[in-house]
Amino acid sequence: ATRTKFFLNPFSPLPPTPTPTRSATSYLAEAEEHYQAGRLGDAAKAYARVTELEPNNAEAFTQQAWLFILRGHPDQAIGFGQKAVAIDPSAYNQSMLAMAQDWNGQYDDAITRYLDASVARPGKILVQPEFGV
Repeated sequence: ATRTKFFLNPFSPLPPTPTPTRSATSYLAEAEEHYQAGRLGDAAKAYARVTELEPNNAEAFTQQAWLFILRGHPDQAIGFGQKAVAIDPSAYNQSMLAMAQDWNGQYDDAITRYLDASVARPGKILVQPEFGV
């Protein structure tokens, strides 16, 4: 008891604040840094942390899908793309899901998704030159 009392600050009656936790925004910035530096595994971990803190952050799910595609795992990218589209069915998110489906051999689903994306925002899908839109 006396030892604890020794460390109390008589000039500050407020108890110390709890350990600060990092925000989703800071993890998002970290993920971008890792991505720009080519550390895709570290970027994926940081994006995963963003989705834990903000489960409705479609951008983080879309970026995770993209990272799995880049690392040769389009089958794992599909789930992240589906979550992103469920949160925000933007042309960008639909295009990313379509890319994952395409690279995973789900061609009919990919074409349907690309068409949905082109209807949602004409001229804003990711694959215009390849798709011929």
